[in-house]
This record gives sequence, structure tokens and C-alpha cells, in this order.
Amino acid sequence: MNIAIFTDTFVPQINGVSEVIKNLKKGLELHGHKVWVIAPHLKGYYDSDPHIIRLPAIVFPGVSEHRISLPVFSKINSRFIKKEKIDIIHSQTIGPVGLMAMLLALKMKLPHIHHYQTFFEDYVHYVKLPKAFSKYSVRKISCWFCNRTDLVTVPTYPFKTLLESYGVTQKIKLWQSGIDINRFKKGNSIRSELKIPSDAFVLVFVGRVAKEKNISFLIEIMPSLSHLKRDIRLLIVGDGPVRKELEDYAKILKVRDKIIFTGYIPPERIPDVYHSSDVFVFSSLTETQGLVTFEAMAAGLPVVAVSAYGIKYTLQNCKGALLVNLNHRDFISQIEKLMDKNFYKKMSKNSLSFVKNYDYLCSTKEIEKIYKSLL
Repeated sequence: MNIAIFTDTFVPQINGVSEVIKNLKKGLELHGHKVWVIAPHLKGYYDSDPHIIRLPAIVFPGVSEHRISLPVFSKINSRFIKKEKIDIIHSQTIGPVGLMAMLLALKMKLPHIHHYQTFFEDYVHYVKLPKAFSKYSVRKISCWFCNRTDLVTVPTYPFKTLLESYGVTQKIKLWQSGIDINRFKKGNSIRSELKIPSDAFVLVFVGRVAKEKNISFLIEIMPSLSHLKRDIRLLIVGDGPVRKELEDYAKILKVRDKIIFTGYIPPERIPDVYHSSDVFVFSSLTETQGLVTFEAMAAGLPVVAVSAYGIKYTLQNCKGALLVNLNHRDFISQIEKLMDKNFYKKMSKNSLSFVKNYDYLCSTKEIEKIYKSLL
């Protein structure tokens, strides 16, 4: 098959959507398919893969790392579709590039599958408009877009319910993307580089340092954890708009010396981060699937996470993860449990066993079946 993936976000941007597309493309190509990715251009970044086509783009107001494409004068048109003999169009976002995918699919009468994987209502604070109006717009646009595709896939069941509440009547199917498990199996400790004591018990968060990730919750548990006998450190890996705010918050709570903000770390070094840590901690309330938790588990880390939205449908309690309500005391108690060596060893083993089901090659087989059903 010849597949065109349309997205408003892609590497080098670090987020779940980029990771999904990267692994999807790799998996499909390993299975012998030809895959094109159409995405916004980022200044100073160039792709070595000729099957990645960048569109002219401008900076999204208020979010410097995101881009809005300008597809009006794009070379991606009906001639491109005919020349490359595209069989199916797969959109990953509902922004300008996603709209382009929809229009081309309708014009060329090609099957169009859309993967709805972002809880956009929780991102409206980035748009300088009244919150109620922004959320209303998200619902209406999502409904309008999804009903003009041939199939919508979602990573977890809450999204199916969400889209139905928006008024989506198109068929909705569950499809969970995977990760490259082998990539995270091995890594080198970089504790000395990060100035973390070798005997410290290290909690780690990896992701965008943004409001929707609820990282302030992790900082709030540190005063209580610092009273334990173990030397506990919190490693926050990533960058984003609220980093400075969180650093100041840590100072107010008098735990700044126990928290390491690394800023941006290249993707190829993320396995080293996991292998320098003990427990992955996650307090996001709007996560759709939480691929980053799978990465940590692939490195053998137990996970302590708030059981919210997509997370409670992807992770299973005691199978490598300990799921709790949004409660400081409960979250702390689960971390304390993992300080027991025998229990930790059991949970680490469970993580490795559980994550085997989420290898990207397994998810590739599932999406192939979906493509064929549309063709």
C-alpha cells in the first residue's frame, strides 16, 4: 500500500502524536508499505528521509515550539496523490494539515482514516479566547471533521464516548499505538552527569513541562517524601512553558535542592534517563494513552500514576503500575511500597512483562487490518 500520513505536529517536536507517527511509519515500512508524512516545516530542521514532506509554517501564537502550516500554496495536491498512487489517507490531527487531508480525500475519493488522540478541551488555555467559547469550538470542529472521514480510531474507550457526546456518528474503532520496546531495554546511568547521588531513590517524569501535565502535583509530594530516611530526588526531564513557574514553586516548598530540571534531552538519550531512575511518576489528568509510561516500563521501571482518563484504561494496577486517585497521601504511600526491594523487583518484572503487548510491530498489524477493511 501507498499511505499518506497528514499531521500538524511531527519530529523534532517531542510529544505523543510525533511518537505515534514515527513508530507507525517505521512499522509500516518494515511490512513493505510506502509511507509519506506531510507535516509543518520547523526552521533549521531538515529531514534525510525524502518521504517526509514539509509544508510552509508559522509559529503558533503563545506556543513557540508548535507550528501552523500554510497549505494554500502546497505541492501536496491531487497531482501528488495521482503520481505517488496513494491508496489511503491517514490524518493524525484536525488542524490545517488535517483539513488538507480531509479535502484531498474527498476530492480524490480515497479512504480517509483519522486517529483522534488529543483531548483538545484541556489545551484551550493556549488560545487567547474565552474558555467556554474555545471548548464549544473544539467540540463543533471535532464533530464536523470526524463525520467527514471514513473511519475514526481512538487510543482508549473514553475518547469514543467523548466523540459520541460531541455528535460524531461516523464509525469509531479502538486502535492503540505502540513503542519500540528494544530501544529502551538498555541504557547507561547518567547520574553523575546530573549530579544525583548513586544511592538516591530517583523518581522521574519525562514529557512536556506544561500545565496539562499536572507536574505541580509531583512537586507537592516532595516535602513529605524528603522526611523519609531515603535520599529521594525528583527528575523532571523536558521543557515547556511552565518550567520557570515550577522551579519557583519548588523553591517556595523548600524542595528545590531535591528536584532536577534537566530541560530538553535528545530522544536518543532518554533510555539513559530511565536507566538512571528507579520509579516513573505520572500525574497527568488528561492523558490519552500515556506512551511515555510504556517507555519507562520497557526499561524495567515500575510506574506510579494517577488513575485518570486514558491511563486507567491502558495501565493495570500491580502489573508494573500502581494506580491511585489524585491524592497526595495515596501517591506517597505507593512510592514508599516500592522502596521495599522484594516488592520493587516484582513490580519491575511485571513492567517488562506487561509492556510486551505494546510493541509497535503489534500495533502495525492492527492498523494494516483497518486499512484493508477500508480498501
